[in-house]
Amino acid sequence: MKTAIIADHHRYDSVIRVGSHHIAADLLRRDWEVVWLPHPRSWLHGLKERLPPRVVDHEDGVREITLVSPAPYIGVPFLGSLAWGKRWLRGKAPRRLLREVGLERVDLLWLSDFTVLSVLDHLSAERVVFRFFDHIDEFHFMPASIFALVREYLPRADLVVASSRHLQERLRGEGVEARYLPNGADPDRLEAPLERVAGDTPKAVYVGALAEWFDLKTVEIWARALPAVRFELVGPNPLSLRSSLPNVHFPGPIPYGAIPQLLAGARVGIIPFQVTPLTLGVHPLKMYDYLAAGCPILCADLPEVAEDSRGVFKYRHPEEGLGCLRRILDGTFDPEALREIARANSWPKRLETIWPLLETT
Repeated sequence: MKTAIIADHHRYDSVIRVGSHHIAADLLRRDWEVVWLPHPRSWLHGLKERLPPRVVDHEDGVREITLVSPAPYIGVPFLGSLAWGKRWLRGKAPRRLLREVGLERVDLLWLSDFTVLSVLDHLSAERVVFRFFDHIDEFHFMPASIFALVREYLPRADLVVASSRHLQERLRGEGVEARYLPNGADPDRLEAPLERVAGDTPKAVYVGALAEWFDLKTVEIWARALPAVRFELVGPNPLSLRSSLPNVHFPGPIPYGAIPQLLAGARVGIIPFQVTPLTLGVHPLKMYDYLAAGCPILCADLPEVAEDSRGVFKYRHPEEGLGCLRRILDGTFDPEALREIARANSWPKRLETIWPLLETT
């Protein structure tokens, strides 16, 4: 059996399901052994929170391995330097743990968390993939030296992929050639879609992190103009966003498996992002959750989102978004036509173009 390590900033059981989760699922369907490497913890984390177990075996067969370092590699003086980025995982503890769990050699190392590139110094991988899913240097917590670190380890990559065209072009400007691999739809969501539920109160639902890119001001403009519509903003809320409007609600995060039921009762799925250098590189994964649920979409004017007469709308400013929202709420859309868009953009379809590039003899 072949073994793959997937390194991602999120933990495997995070309520936020990212592209790496879907890549892991596709590898499991191909009978690979999958090891999940979340963002390492540090002794500094241990001062304010309980460190997770070093090894966790999940029910679906994925093994999660958490490495520990004395201090994190983050965007602050010294700890954000290239020298520390190359050293922070080179200690005895990470090397010993990888050896104990038999990961000194693997068939595939798939890296979506570039702060852990130095793990390549501890193991041998037949194939190495770098996956860029955002403009990583636009995150406030990312070390300023991150692209210098990428260049240090780039010669070890067999394949570099980018989740958006904008990101692909940005990487080219950094001297990194990347293959386009956008996000996709979860095929399991499309096998047995729930029936759409028509409630008395129309709902506009957002599912995802309520982080620095979320545009609450625009949502409140819509909510004031449409007091009969309930706006549900579902997901982790690290900024503690709140609204005084009675029809704007923050239910908090929900399990991934509960999202289809939530969307079955929504009239529209919204993606109210601020358009910034960070979000210009986003190919929104939540768009496919909405489509798989047969739910029309209203999205900010992001380059990776294509309008579709079957039920995908974009807006450039809040007032234009409000007009689109009114048309969606007053209109009728064919859920199966929206699911067909998702089927045409499923993760297996995306990845079948990648795996042949990584075949080994």
